Amino acid sequence: MTPKETTFWGEPAIALHSDDIEVVVLPRRGAKIASLRHTSSGREWLEQPAGELGPPPGYGSAFTDAGMFGWDEMLPTITGSAYPDGEFQGAPLPDHGEVWRLPWKTRVAGEAFVWSTSGRVLPYEVTRTMRVVDARLHLEYELSATGTTPLWLLWAAHPQFAVGGRHTRIVLPAEVRQVLDVWPRTEPGRVRWPSPDVESTNGLTRGTGRKLYALPDARIGTAGLVDEDGTWLRLDWDPELVPYLGLWLDNGAYARHPVIALEPATGYYDDLALAVRNERVPQIHPGRPLRWSLLVTLGRGERP
Repeated sequence: MTPKETTFWGEPAIALHSDDIEVVVLPRRGAKIASLRHTSSGREWLEQPAGELGPPPGYGSAFTDAGMFGWDEMLPTITGSAYPDGEFQGAPLPDHGEVWRLPWKTRVAGEAFVWSTSGRVLPYEVTRTMRVVDARLHLEYELSATGTTPLWLLWAAHPQFAVGGRHTRIVLPAEVRQVLDVWPRTEPGRVRWPSPDVESTNGLTRGTGRKLYALPDARIGTAGLVDEDGTWLRLDWDPELVPYLGLWLDNGAYARHPVIALEPATGYYDDLALAVRNERVPQIHPGRPLRWSLLVTLGRGERP
C-alpha cells in the first residue's frame, strides 16, 4: 500500500490501493471516504457526487446540503441534539454530529495512514487509522476525552453504499429474525427479518427512506450487501465494543440514487440524549480512550 496525493472531482485527496482495492479519502471534508472500489469486478461501492465539488461545508452546514455521497463518520450524535448533563448540559450538537464537517489532520505511520480531528462543542479527539490489504480495508478508531470530565459520545459509521440498478440486498446473520423500524414511524415497531420490504431499497417507493436498527441486545458483529451478480461487501466488528447496528435505506429521499448505509454504532439510537437516558451509549473518561475497529471486505462469487 502506497498512499499518494491526488484529486477527486477537483478536491485534494489521498488515495490508497492494493492489487484488489482502491480507496480515496478527502481530508478537508471530514476525512470522508469518497471512493471504495473493488478492482477486479470494477464495482464502486460508494455513491458518487453529482459533479465538481465546491468549497468544503462550513460548520453550520446541513448534512443534506453538503453532497450526499461517500462514507462519513458521525460523532458525537447522529440526530441534532443538546448535550444531556454535566458541565456541557444544553450545548448544541449539530445534525449528523461535528466531525463530518471538520478538516482532519493526516500522517503516515508505516503501512498505515492516520487521520485525526477534535470536537468543537465538546473536548474530544477521534483518530482513524486506515490500511488496505488485498481486498480488505482495515479501519481502527480511538476516541478520547481531552478535558477534565467524562463525556457521553456516540459514534456511528455512515457509508452511503450505491445500489443503482444492481438489486442489492442486505445480509445479516441467520439468527436475526426481527429488526426495529424507527423512522419514519412516530413510535418504533418490530418488523420481520428477512423480508423483501426491508432488506433492499426495492421495498421503498421513490422519494422515501427508512431507518432500522437491529434489536439492541442482539450483539451483531457483521453485516453485508450482495448484488444480484454475486458482487458483495462485508463489514465485521467486535460487538462488545460496537454493540449496535443501524440500517438506513434511501430510495431518493435525500440521495440522488438509491443507497443503503450499514451503520455499526456505539450508541442506540440516533439521538445522543435519548441514548444516555436509555443507558445505551458509552461514557469516555479522560485518560481512558475507547478503541474499536471495522474490517471492510470486498469480493465477488463465494462469500465468507
